[in-house]
Amino acid sequence: MGRRREDADYAFAVSQGVIREVYEIHGWRQRGLGDRGWEEDIDKSHKRWGFSGEVAGELAHYRITSVRHLFKKENSSPFKYVNC
Repeated sequence: MGRRREDADYAFAVSQGVIREVYEIHGWRQRGLGDRGWEEDIDKSHKRWGFSGEVAGELAHYRITSVRHLFKKENSSPFKYVNC
């Protein structure tokens, strides 16, 4: 993830093109000891990122909403910035 992550206020958890949950982001950190899969980052120059936060109840109306229109078939990135 690039530095644009710092401008994001919310993260949408998406599975199979559908928003499953919305989180308010409190802060970012690189994946480390104790995180699932952290061993994969050892000796890599680009570490994975994670955030701390909480469920954004005020945005619950986005749950169970399709986001397929935001992704092209050839997109392979696991994240997408929208309006930030």
